[in-house]
Amino acid sequence: MYLKKVLIKDFGKFHNKGLDLREGLNIVYGEKDSGKTTIKDFILATIFGISKKKGIGSSDDSYERNRPEEGLGYGGLAYIENDGDTYLIEKDFYSSATQTSVLNVASGRDVRLKVPNTLYGTFTKVDRTTYEGNMCITAPDIDDKQLLAEHIESYITNIVQSGSVNVDRKKAIAYLDNELKKNSVEPLSRRLDILTEKIETYDDVDPSIEAVEKEIKQLDENFMIEAEKRKRVARKLVENEDGSITYEEDEELEAKINKLSENQKEHMDEDEPEKKPIHEKLWFVLLVGVAVIVAVTILVRILPFEEIIRRIFILFTAIFVIFTIVDDLRLKGFFKNDDENETPTDEDFNKVLEELQEEYEQQEEIEFDMTFAKEYQEQKKLLKEKEEALLERRKERSVLKAEFNDVFKKKGALEDEVKAITLAKQRINSISDSIRKEVNKILFVDTKKYIREMLGPEYLALEPGEEGHLYVKKQSKAIRIADLDKGDIIKLYIAIRLSLAKNLVEDEVPLILDDAFRELSGKDVITMCNALSHLDIKQIIILTSDGDMKRYIDSAGIMNNYQEL
Repeated sequence: MYLKKVLIKDFGKFHNKGLDLREGLNIVYGEKDSGKTTIKDFILATIFGISKKKGIGSSDDSYERNRPEEGLGYGGLAYIENDGDTYLIEKDFYSSATQTSVLNVASGRDVRLKVPNTLYGTFTKVDRTTYEGNMCITAPDIDDKQLLAEHIESYITNIVQSGSVNVDRKKAIAYLDNELKKNSVEPLSRRLDILTEKIETYDDVDPSIEAVEKEIKQLDENFMIEAEKRKRVARKLVENEDGSITYEEDEELEAKINKLSENQKEHMDEDEPEKKPIHEKLWFVLLVGVAVIVAVTILVRILPFEEIIRRIFILFTAIFVIFTIVDDLRLKGFFKNDDENETPTDEDFNKVLEELQEEYEQQEEIEFDMTFAKEYQEQKKLLKEKEEALLERRKERSVLKAEFNDVFKKKGALEDEVKAITLAKQRINSISDSIRKEVNKILFVDTKKYIREMLGPEYLALEPGEEGHLYVKKQSKAIRIADLDKGDIIKLYIAIRLSLAKNLVEDEVPLILDDAFRELSGKDVITMCNALSHLDIKQIIILTSDGDMKRYIDSAGIMNNYQEL
């Protein structure tokens, strides 16, 4: 896959900017801050999409960095060629979810991407991390030669140990070891042991509560049995003394009977009925009822009602008045028989007395020994206090158990995290072991030809040293790369990067060099471009601020496609 044309509608500082690209070597020239890195970002966004970071660091990500300051859009177009077919890629980065459309130019059909918003999986097997780490080469922006050499050594160490320039195995393992220390389960295990010991001291709580509850129940039963016995004894003693049944409440009973007798006497001595007031007389009540009906009839005749409504209203009023009069007469005893007003006979009076006597016999209360009751109350109070103390201990145990469960859950979660960290360490070590041989072969065997082409035939190979240091063999002598000239260090770095790009990236994707030659002489630039032209890479895009690069390359007879920003 390679790019044929890009048209940046709105991206970074560009608006409707187009570049025509070809197979082979492409030179894109632009002065400093002219947008060369923006071109690289757009190519990456076209192939792999662009993600928006959130929170800290969001202002430094590619999305925010390339958001247009003016214009209504944020996107662009690109034409790519893959397996002989041309495709139009259209990107819209302003959408809530980045939109990518792919059209087969020859057939006019849309292509459905296997992974949304990225060409990965559909047109290339290279993921973004691998592409940026191996196919996007930028010379380190480091002036100090020693620091530059250390940067390259760190880069090589990361590649050898993790397979990625972005993963420092040593730092990763140190970080995971620190996380293991921070997430130690020992404090939680000790707390669980302490809680277990405390909870065990409460093992007797439930049996003790059950025993106290049984004691209280038994005490209540004993009290009821004893109370019934004493009642029976008390009743029997009264019978033996005077041969008749006498109850303590007899005086109260006599008082009520006397009152009933007095009421009866007053009722019998009444001379004649009390004279009724005028409003309780029958003729007055009937007169008022008729007056109400007449008044309502006149009122409904005056109001504009229909005839049927008037009649219904008068009818219901009459019914209501009649009902009211009848009910009032009933309450005043108008409908009672003379028999009902008769004075109660002696037989009726004696019957009332018998009913009262029977009621009091059923409700009798025998006073018995209060010492027994007080002893019962004191014993029950002591048992209740004991029960409350045990229930309080049960609550304390519940609190301890709740804490135990909480600590146990935390310990389980922590153990899972520790297990995950341990597996991560094992995975890192496993990956490191699996790729070390392959990467060592690429770095220390396959780089030989690139080193000889870049640095000269006297430089034979790259060699590893102790503590991560790198050496380059010059004839029969091994020279640490920190002792080389800065220009030779940069050329060695590019030679290593080209070797990795060639050997680690099997798919055909564009190789991008972003101002990688800015500190090299014209002769070194020609040497580099010659080496690049010998690489079996379908498309190479050199972004440069060197205005003489075109002249250098043309003088060497190297075919190229030149574009200016």
